[in-house]
Amino acid sequence: MTDVALHGAKMTQDAPSREEVLKVSGLKTYFRTRRGVVKAVDGASLTGAKGETVGGVGESGSGKSITSLSILGLLPQPVGRIEEGRIEFCGEDLVTKSAAEMRRIRGKRISMILQDPMTSLNPVLTIGDQLTEPLRQHRKLTSKAAWSKAAELLSKVHIPSPGRRLHQYPHEMSGGMRQRVVSAIGLSCEPELLIADEPTTALDVTIQAQVLELLRDLQNELQFAMIFITHDLSVVATICDKVAVMYAGRIVESGTTSQIFKNPAHPYTKALLNS
Repeated sequence: MTDVALHGAKMTQDAPSREEVLKVSGLKTYFRTRRGVVKAVDGASLTGAKGETVGGVGESGSGKSITSLSILGLLPQPVGRIEEGRIEFCGEDLVTKSAAEMRRIRGKRISMILQDPMTSLNPVLTIGDQLTEPLRQHRKLTSKAAWSKAAELLSKVHIPSPGRRLHQYPHEMSGGMRQRVVSAIGLSCEPELLIADEPTTALDVTIQAQVLELLRDLQNELQFAMIFITHDLSVVATICDKVAVMYAGRIVESGTTSQIFKNPAHPYTKALLNS
């Protein structure tokens, strides 16, 4: 299975070095609860470069999504807090940014695609309303220009009749269509970093392949760095350049996709592959 899966993977070990977009160093994100301190992320470090995809794998509760929320500055307050570490984005430490500064970065320079488009899309707003919001907020487009750009984005993610779709509500679309809409929203401001949190989990295999191909094509065009969080190792083999394996809040092993699949060193990584 490994060799077949890796046949289509993006290999980068012989590629020239790329411009570094993200560098997370010694990140510790803790939650202070009535029962004590929960060390959700306990010393994680990873890097991501322009045009590169880093896969974050591990079981539920291993710290993958909390790492992403730490990068975005979206930890639940007041219980969640970054205790230690640096999150360098294009040379700037996000840990030191104020809430107002993070609002200017989040959605524009760093975007996120959530795993369930039915819950991440507002059911009472049209697709057009939701897609034009970041365009008006971050790119300062007029309403007319934003709707024109929104139709262009839907076309780019291969949604037919984009002008008509803009006036529809999420429940009027299939799961695959909704996932494409969420992807379009995440990419609307052409971010430098895209975090995809299990974006294909709820999709069937055929639609999953289409979404992965779409993300890969858009990344080739826009050259954003991407963190791709998933449980599915076949997806990792298909789309990721590097892999970071998380367990109990720590990255226990990292390396190129080829290295991790062919020569896993940590017992947990071996167990994941064997499962």
